[in-house]
Amino acid sequence: MDPLALLQEAEARFRGRVEPVRLEGAERETWSGLGFRLGALRLAAPLAEVAEILEPPRLTRVPHTKPWLLGVGNVRGTLLPVVDLHGLLYDTPTPPGPRRRVIAAEHGDLRAGLLVEEAYGMVHFPEEERAAVLPALGDAVRPYLVRAYWHEGGYWGVVSVRALLASERFLNVAG
Repeated sequence: MDPLALLQEAEARFRGRVEPVRLEGAERETWSGLGFRLGALRLAAPLAEVAEILEPPRLTRVPHTKPWLLGVGNVRGTLLPVVDLHGLLYDTPTPPGPRRRVIAAEHGDLRAGLLVEEAYGMVHFPEEERAAVLPALGDAVRPYLVRAYWHEGGYWGVVSVRALLASERFLNVAG
């Protein structure tokens, strides 16, 4: 018998013995995204708008650009412009630290990395924790804020990375 047939037979036997597991509260509707920290803000981005999370790559500066465009890095053979998100939104650089990460995102033909202070990974919010009105998380984030959740004693703002990448502020990189 060939190896594929053996695996298929084993899977069929296994499925016949195992009963489906029903998780408590599985019927609750949740929103999932990528959580990250920007200064004191806890934010999240929709998973559909994030390609991957990276360690900050080695960067080559691009002359005559705004200081928040940190440079261009080579990520598996693809050039990735890396933007300091705190610098872009608040005109002050992201503080150095071991938890800094780059969130790679795409919008149409545009691909960019956003340097953040920390990436938490996947976050899940029950829909009943969704804020009825958007909280005041600051003028810099407001144009990109699409929803928010009150979770574990504080607000998490959900930002549209696509809206950020399409914004005039982001596209105006010439220094």
